[in-house]
Amino acid sequence: MASLRPVDAELFRQNGFNVVERGDFDSVFKRLTDGEFDFVCFGANEALEVFESRVANQYPISLVGGVMIEYPFPLVFYINADNPELAQRLQTGCEIVLASGEYEALYQRYFSEIENTLHLAQRERLLLENPFI
Repeated sequence: MASLRPVDAELFRQNGFNVVERGDFDSVFKRLTDGEFDFVCFGANEALEVFESRVANQYPISLVGGVMIEYPFPLVFYINADNPELAQRLQTGCEIVLASGEYEALYQRYFSEIENTLHLAQRERLLLENPFI
């Protein structure tokens, strides 16, 4: 498989995948077509846009249906150590947004169409471990 981000590449290696990390984004689909690797992974939030803008009508490649690879990957905020008040404000704000249901509303607003279009709820999940968390 090909990987475009080093942190994902190492996670896939830790889960037993052979990972190719050569070339660049513009060559990945040609290299996939040429059989250099078997597949490339993209997040659900980017897969359709990448497919429609870079693959469809250009390469004999298709999106895999019915299955998805899933792994935990935290969102991290880095705060200057000299600004602990900001860190506390972010922590408190995240807790408020989660408790109020606003996070879920925002998530649905921006991502429910992707989930529905890709039928994520109906896909078989191949769960990988993230040894870094």
